[in-house]
Amino acid sequence: MVTGFTGNPVGRHILLLCLAELRRIVLSRRACTGSLAFAIVWYLIFRYPVSMGADFLSNPNFRQAFSAAASTTGSSGLLQWPSPHWLIYWLAALYLYPIFAVYLGAQQLVPDIQSGFIRYLLLRTTRRALMLGRFAAHWLLVAALIVVTSIAATLMSLYLQTSASAWLVTGTALSATLGLVVSVAPFVALTSLVSTFARSPRGVLSLTFIVWFVWDLLISWAAHGALESTELARWTLGGFRLDWVRIGPDHVLSDLWRPVVLTGAILLVADWLTRRRAV
Repeated sequence: MVTGFTGNPVGRHILLLCLAELRRIVLSRRACTGSLAFAIVWYLIFRYPVSMGADFLSNPNFRQAFSAAASTTGSSGLLQWPSPHWLIYWLAALYLYPIFAVYLGAQQLVPDIQSGFIRYLLLRTTRRALMLGRFAAHWLLVAALIVVTSIAATLMSLYLQTSASAWLVTGTALSATLGLVVSVAPFVALTSLVSTFARSPRGVLSLTFIVWFVWDLLISWAAHGALESTELARWTLGGFRLDWVRIGPDHVLSDLWRPVVLTGAILLVADWLTRRRAV
């Protein structure tokens, strides 16, 4: 399959552009400061919310009250996690990584448009390959960071949570990590879309959050007001993540198709806009 993909000129261009973008990001000066800031933020998250939250959840009295509250609010999936450390990490990662993906994805196309380097690139490849190559690079970079923090959460769970089965924690961690990797794809795709008409990285950031807010607002209004459809509400960028909090880790894999469809739809619109933009 890889050979067939790279044998296609467009597929080969996407792969080369993805690798070149990954190399550019990793070797840039911003990568050092960004990595340091990322490490500090996640150290603080593991040191305080994850560690202290897991201690609270391990308390029998607090866990009983938490179980009653989760059952009352329809969030019984929170009770299915084999490790409280992974539960707290899951909640933090599910909502922090999309914001980080938007921040990182703001640099996809705009710097090259501002410098005029995009004209050089378009002499050697297509707009579609350029957009998809940059999308793939930023998504893979966020996915790598997710894998690193997921491994840290798993090791922390195995070391501190002696009552849980190691196989159960590891299996849950694998499915949840895959879910996190797929869940950020729509947000990276959204920055690809906004990059087609924004004029600066700061503009990409601002407009991406505005589009995100307006999209969720309109879909939520249509779902709960005009159409009264709870299924439609799951198609907001926040809707499927809220469902994943409720259903628990065992059912995340069965719902991966939703963010995949969202990503594909956003990339189709981004591709349409990219091919019609004058550079």
